[in-house]
Amino acid sequence: STSAHLATAERSFQKWGMWAVFFGRFIALLRIFAGPLAGALKMPYWKFLIANVLGGIVWAGGTTLLVYKVGKSIEPWLARFSWAGLGAALAIGLISAWVMKRRAARTHARIEAEEAAAAASSVNATVAE
Repeated sequence: STSAHLATAERSFQKWGMWAVFFGRFIALLRIFAGPLAGALKMPYWKFLIANVLGGIVWAGGTTLLVYKVGKSIEPWLARFSWAGLGAALAIGLISAWVMKRRAARTHARIEAEEAAAAASSVNATVAE
């Protein structure tokens, strides 16, 4: 029954709730639901705060350390190809600017043509009266 499931969930959350909040920082869906679930299952705020803060520190620190170490390990490889990357970025930027300029010019020409047609039709309507 629903009340039996709820009682089981409350007991489990009383036992493992701090860990759920802590590891919720590392798992996307759990990150979303850990806070509201902790509130709904009446987890003491101080427990939630401790687990959430520690989870955030470990997640942010661990992610930062991981990205730093990966960056240091691929630095020699990136140094060899940096000029190629710069050239590719420059080419993509120039091509994108050229395409956007052409589109803007076409749009401007279309708007001017529509305005001229609207002005001509209003002049024709005035003359016809």
